[in-house]
Amino acid sequence: MTSAAKSMFVFGIYLLCISLSCLIAPNTVIELIGIGEPGDASVFIRFSGMMAFFLAVYYFLAARKEQRDFMWWSVFTRPLIFAFCVLFVLTDSFPTIAIFVGLFDSLAALWTYLALRSMATEG
Repeated sequence: MTSAAKSMFVFGIYLLCISLSCLIAPNTVIELIGIGEPGDASVFIRFSGMMAFFLAVYYFLAARKEQRDFMWWSVFTRPLIFAFCVLFVLTDSFPTIAIFVGLFDSLAALWTYLALRSMATEG
């Protein structure tokens, strides 16, 4: 498995952890991120968990199959999560901790980018 594929696999694990948290313990997630009272948004959180689960599957499959196109696409879209998280924090829609979620996504995308760039210069 190439370094780029490993970065995608690790990001898939991250997404899987998020998805399982949202699916299994939505009220805990709601309390942790401070987006309302437990029970208020549990259906939305579970739906988000389901979507994160599907994304995790895509990342696992892309890693396993060395899907470089998907890897490149993710390099350009994952940092947008950080931008949206900052926007949501600035508009008081999310608590400040959301910035760290976006930051992790951006750092993981940077890892993938550097690995893909290294592969391009090797070949």
